[in-house]
Amino acid sequence: MAKGRTTEKRIEALFKEFMERATSGEKMNMYQYQLDKGYSHSSAKAYKLAGTKSWLKCLDKIDDSALANRLVDISKGGTDQNSIRAIQELFKLKGRYPKEGRGIGIKDEILELFEEGDYEEQEPKQLK
Repeated sequence: MAKGRTTEKRIEALFKEFMERATSGEKMNMYQYQLDKGYSHSSAKAYKLAGTKSWLKCLDKIDDSALANRLVDISKGGTDQNSIRAIQELFKLKGRYPKEGRGIGIKDEILELFEEGDYEEQEPKQLK
C-alpha cells in the first residue's frame, strides 16, 4: 500500500475517533488531541492534522444543513451549550465560522448562511 493511502486511512481513523468522542459529549480540544496522537507541539499549534486534505475531505462529508437545523433547534430551545460549542467548532474547522473581532460583518455572515436556504425550519423538540 502506498504511503499516501496509509496516511489517508490513519487520518480518517483519527477523524472518526475525534467525532465519536465529541458527539458522545466529551469536550474536545484539537490542539491537545493532536499532541495525544503524537504530533509535535509546533504541528499541533498550527493545527496540521485539521489542515490535511484527508481531514478536510472527512469534514466535507458532514452536511451543513444538519448542523444548521440543529443550531436552529438549540437556539429555539435555549439549551444544549455543549452542542452549540461542537457546532461552532465544526463550522470553524470547515472555514465557515466568522472570524472574531470583525464587528457588524459577523451578524451579516451568519444571516447569509441561513438565508442560503441550506436548512429547513423545524419545531423544537419537546423535553419529556
